[in-house]
Amino acid sequence: MVDYETSNSRCKHSRRIRYPFGKYKRGFDFFECCKGLVLLRHVARDSGNTLVIWNPCTDEFKKLPVYPPFESDIDMASVEFGIGYDSQAEDFKVVSIEAIRGKNGVRFRFRLRTSSWERLKDLVIEDLSFGSLPDMARIPVNGTLSWIVDKSGFKVIVSFDFEKEEFKEKKMAYLFNESYRTTLCVLKESLCLLGFKHFDRFAGKVGELNLKGKGKTTSGTELFTIKLQNHFGYVRNLMPLQYFGSGEVLLSIEIDDGSFIVLYDPQYDTVTTLYEYLDPGLCCSSHTSIFLKSQISLNTGTYLREYAD
Repeated sequence: MVDYETSNSRCKHSRRIRYPFGKYKRGFDFFECCKGLVLLRHVARDSGNTLVIWNPCTDEFKKLPVYPPFESDIDMASVEFGIGYDSQAEDFKVVSIEAIRGKNGVRFRFRLRTSSWERLKDLVIEDLSFGSLPDMARIPVNGTLSWIVDKSGFKVIVSFDFEKEEFKEKKMAYLFNESYRTTLCVLKESLCLLGFKHFDRFAGKVGELNLKGKGKTTSGTELFTIKLQNHFGYVRNLMPLQYFGSGEVLLSIEIDDGSFIVLYDPQYDTVTTLYEYLDPGLCCSSHTSIFLKSQISLNTGTYLREYAD
């Protein structure tokens, strides 16, 4: 973990934090962060797949009841999970996002306060080109969780509203030409798009998407281009993490030899390495994220005191 202060837009030092199931060797899947809480799926020989909500700052964690709650034939490899906050109910929710027979849908919802799963009916997206799992933003934006799906020959941004528990769809604007492979990310509390060329990982582009307009297609603005070859050579994965007031961007970079957390200055095209992990077997740039320091009770889902960065 790398600490940073948003008040002065500066990173401090890196430190290790203890994973609550550290004694197991099978590892975990990272899904999403929301207001200081991290959603993980722990994989262990003796307990199968266990969903966990974890607050790394207080070292509290909560195991969710066994999933799936009503059916036993669901392929867990075809399920993503997301966590969000319902400001009206003042409660955290976890939803399952499943890809089944050409449909993506939110099928079940878990409430932190009641500690129970509920089925959500008819929340599916029809007419998808295929039933694979979506590319999902790892941090909710304005109370919504968004992902990209292929629908009837074009890409669509689908957003799930945690408060209203409903979908919104917009055709995705192509901020870059079609030679770029796109991935969702979140910067400046806005949904953004990362672009990599299919066979050329020497440069990356990042643009900001606008989902608030009344049209049926998103609009957007390109934020910056980073010439990765100048600093790292060929890059396997890149994930923008945070935009600072100074104009610098926190990036997670993965190359063949390991992973790096760096500060990139688009104006001067300079890179400062904050942390490096030189182990090619444990590269995880695409699953790196940020979270806020918070004091949240995992028993009630409410703040013990106002959370602060």
